Amino acid sequence: MFNYFSTLEELRDAAAKQARKLYNSYAEKGLKMTPAFKGFAIEYIRFAIDEPSLFRLLFMRKAENTDISSFLNQEGHIETILGAAMEIFDLTHDEAMWLYENMWTYAHGLAALSASEMMKFSDEEISERIGTVCRGLVMSLKAPKDERTKIIPKIDTKIPGTVEDYITPV
Repeated sequence: MFNYFSTLEELRDAAAKQARKLYNSYAEKGLKMTPAFKGFAIEYIRFAIDEPSLFRLLFMRKAENTDISSFLNQEGHIETILGAAMEIFDLTHDEAMWLYENMWTYAHGLAALSASEMMKFSDEEISERIGTVCRGLVMSLKAPKDERTKIIPKIDTKIPGTVEDYITPV
């Protein structure tokens, strides 16, 4: 190894570069699915399942930048993803970014659980979970702004009514 690399950091950077190429092939496959927005999330998780060490190298190490928008911009597929979200869900650019940030947070949770082998998800479970969360987030976007966070639970507080009372029809 040290015939080719002077430091461990050089080796890690080279490995990350190759891992990124493989990851990009997963991302591109997902973006070719219909709907592309959901396909991307599914393939992000699939990469974590198939390549857990590479996933951890790329997405589970300390980052210099902790701002989610900046991170997603660096990820490399943002304009395609935002374009798909805007087209599919009739969203503005800002709404699509909000949706992407929240969907990525959820998808990353499933991916991290998969990469750590803490849990195993079938393709059907991944698709169902991503679809359910996406639907909920889009419903939240379509609800009046003051309705999005209307109920904020507190310790030992029982909220009257049902889930249906909380959800405003689109």
